[in-house]
Amino acid sequence: MERLSGLDASFLYLETPTQLLHVCGLLVLDPSTVPGGYSFDKLKHELYLRTRATPAFRRKLHDAPFNMDHPVWIDDADFDIDRHLHRTAVPAPGGREELAEACGHIAGQPLDRKRPLWEFWAIEGLADGKIAVMTKMHHASVDGVSGSNLMSALCGIEPDAPRPKLDTKYKPLRAPSDLRLTAQGITRMAMRPVEMVRLLPSTVAVPVIGSCAPAAAQPCGGTQRLVTRRRDAQGGGRATRRRPSAHRREVRPQTGRAKDGNR
Repeated sequence: MERLSGLDASFLYLETPTQLLHVCGLLVLDPSTVPGGYSFDKLKHELYLRTRATPAFRRKLHDAPFNMDHPVWIDDADFDIDRHLHRTAVPAPGGREELAEACGHIAGQPLDRKRPLWEFWAIEGLADGKIAVMTKMHHASVDGVSGSNLMSALCGIEPDAPRPKLDTKYKPLRAPSDLRLTAQGITRMAMRPVEMVRLLPSTVAVPVIGSCAPAAAQPCGGTQRLVTRRRDAQGGGRATRRRPSAHRREVRPQTGRAKDGNR
């Protein structure tokens, strides 16, 4: 069991029927490199083996009783690859416009929160004979880095790349009891005022630090780029760039020396 962070859970809370918060990607595969030729059944079998080796593809959401705390990730004991890998085809002539229309329709469908929050769509019928695979993964489950890592576990740049090692001892863990989740929710709710007091000093200091003390100044050609640090709710920091300030250079013909001046 793993509880979602506040940031990850916010992607669930902010999602609406008209504002879907899943992340989509498109892979274009060359079926001529598949040993023995491409078939949808081969793709499904290969994907099934690789998802068995990657637990993140087999977890689903489980809400806390009375929504007292953020949801948790639990193993899906009824995982079925047929619920996540789908097959479709674009109409003739199978060009970029037809592919884009199909991808737009797929992207507009919400993910089922009762199942692991991802889908793959094999899109056939392309004019060049290739196969497109559209991926959908919810932002509560992946970000840019973790999404890339998950995709690297499923795909390879070589047709004969070795599969990841399978966990032959894998068994889905039982879902936590409602009593346990309720007790944890009450405890975490009671600790929230303490967490707010702990984060208050660093939160108040953000405007002062950001406006008065740039962390670094990096010249780049004729411009100067200011980089400041901004703390997030978890106490970490990330760089934010301000608008570059332009500089001009005046050259004296007699000496050839340059003089910097603000414009």
